[in-house]
Amino acid sequence: MKKPLSLLICLFISIDLFAQSVKPDIIITKSNTKVEAIIQEVNKAEIKYKRFSNPTGPVFTIDKAEIASIVYANGDVESFGNIQISVHDIPNLAQIPKNDFEVRILNESDDYLIEVFHREKNYAKNGTVTGIIFTGLAAGCFILGSVSEGQNPNSVSGLKRGLVSGAVIGTFASLIWIRKGKHSSKAKFIEQELVRLNINPNTFSLRIQPSNSALNAPSITFRATF
Repeated sequence: MKKPLSLLICLFISIDLFAQSVKPDIIITKSNTKVEAIIQEVNKAEIKYKRFSNPTGPVFTIDKAEIASIVYANGDVESFGNIQISVHDIPNLAQIPKNDFEVRILNESDDYLIEVFHREKNYAKNGTVTGIIFTGLAAGCFILGSVSEGQNPNSVSGLKRGLVSGAVIGTFASLIWIRKGKHSSKAKFIEQELVRLNINPNTFSLRIQPSNSALNAPSITFRATF
């Protein structure tokens, strides 16, 4: 019983660590676009890859003649032709949106980007705290169930209650970690866009402009860097 219990506890705790450790290969084209990918095959004339956002999806092919550089997930950089691109240049390349949220973000003002960045970052931070709490509760239920079985081997009611409670809370904790990961991804995408625009995301703004064309009512935004 102790071995499966340990495996379950490790599973819940490692969800967030695993989500954050997985990184894509980055294909940088000569038109300065960036493709997050999982490289499948590299041959003399072309490269085959899957989109990082859809690892079980179709395999795409791109000619090497169209590629400036590839930054592999382990940090290695492979350049093609005479174009040399540093890893530090990647944030300045145009991002390719993968969903409706990213499409909308790329068309918003920098003030709105900063606002949403901080909101998503706070959501992710709160999700981390809540996820840790519920993961701990799930682990506690499993442990209490195991202890109950050890104290009274002839009774399985305590063990069942512990397993059921732990499974329910653990499932809820997993959902929290998943939502936390989505908020982290959104915040990361916005941060990369702000860096590309040479904007410090840790700012406030001050600007006076009409917020309602009919009423001609002004709005005030304050920006300051700390």
